[in-house]
Amino acid sequence: MTCKSNNQPAHNSLKADCKACTALTAVFDCSVNPLNADAAPMLDALAAGLRECNSKPFVGAKLELNSFLENMLTSRISRRVLAEQHINLHNRRPGYIGVICTHLNLCDAVDFAVQRATQVARETYGCAPEVTCTGDLQSTIPYIPTHLDYMLYELLKNAMRAVVESRDGQARLPAIHIRICEADTDVTFRISDQGGGIAPEDLTKVWQYGYTTIDQHDNSRYQGTSDLDPIWATRPESPAQYRMGGLGFGLPMSRLYAEYFGGHLQLVSMPGYGIDAYLNLKRLEGDWQERHAEPAAPLRGTARS
Repeated sequence: MTCKSNNQPAHNSLKADCKACTALTAVFDCSVNPLNADAAPMLDALAAGLRECNSKPFVGAKLELNSFLENMLTSRISRRVLAEQHINLHNRRPGYIGVICTHLNLCDAVDFAVQRATQVARETYGCAPEVTCTGDLQSTIPYIPTHLDYMLYELLKNAMRAVVESRDGQARLPAIHIRICEADTDVTFRISDQGGGIAPEDLTKVWQYGYTTIDQHDNSRYQGTSDLDPIWATRPESPAQYRMGGLGFGLPMSRLYAEYFGGHLQLVSMPGYGIDAYLNLKRLEGDWQERHAEPAAPLRGTARS
């Protein structure tokens, strides 16, 4: 996002601040059109650019763009959170302080993500595994709903894809199990699947932007619009047509969102059986500090001034 208010005078009145909020809202288009057509293809374009850079002979393997993308996307998340927080402090809603839901129901968030992931799995494969949820089902935390929606959706989508593809043709699919565990200062989701797991040599690759196991030359069954990322758009009123995978941004961005507010995302793989994904989130209350983008390291192979 390019800030359009750099040359604007300082806000010294409520009227001026309201005018600035209107301008910010227009920039984000977050209240008029949640499925902004200009915003939706941005991840696709970013992924395509990354694939093109990595495909360059001799140079591609040496670029090491992961840290650059990490810092760029962290900075973009920061600007989005700051702007939406300011906008929503003016547009007050019950149960919210700015963009933060003060009592976000975790079971409802899981149910919303399950519906979306199940829909895209059925559109892609014609079937989807069942999902069970146990644990602290009445838990609530102060958090940003769109961030949690994105992380749960990506993890469930990956789990469903692994289960279906590892048992292609089987009538009965093993269920995916979610456990919600609440603590004093944080909450943890454990998402367990029986999708065959990840080979040890590939476990670190899944955190690289652009890494995907989907064949880019034969991905017709995965076509659809870009996944709805909180950076580019807001929570839809109803599920829409999404792609099952192929961009290679879902897992690293989910970890980025978790770490932004002090949480973390970890995968524990049992090759030949499945994966346990542990998503830990900090409550947005009391003392906490958001993650800031770090200066990017020089690209390997480039001259320093």
